[in-house]
Amino acid sequence: MIKNIYELAKFFSIDDAENLTTEQIDEKINRYLFKYTDCGMGVYIEDDGITLGSIVEGWDEGYVEAPKLFYPISKKDINDWVEIVNRRACMCWDVINGDGEYSNMDEDARYEMAIDISISG
Repeated sequence: MIKNIYELAKFFSIDDAENLTTEQIDEKINRYLFKYTDCGMGVYIEDDGITLGSIVEGWDEGYVEAPKLFYPISKKDINDWVEIVNRRACMCWDVINGDGEYSNMDEDARYEMAIDISISG
């Protein structure tokens, strides 16, 4: 179980966390998530837990977010929510940008579908 930001940093392969400020850890975790997820995720870190999320490029209102996870957090929960948020954000991107099967949908229908995906997955 992950009980604090330093254990969270180790989970995200940041080995020198004990020598970093919380702001530096936050920056490194966000850089890690952005780099290693398809839709450039990020995390909002607070004293009592984290919220994973991702913007959806091309959609001004577009943001996909997991519910806040409170410490202690299982590694499985983090991995599961990273996968869910990333998948939802990528699906929203495809819909909003009219990619593939969504290319024949009108813009309003695409926006409605993206809203449904961002909320329910």
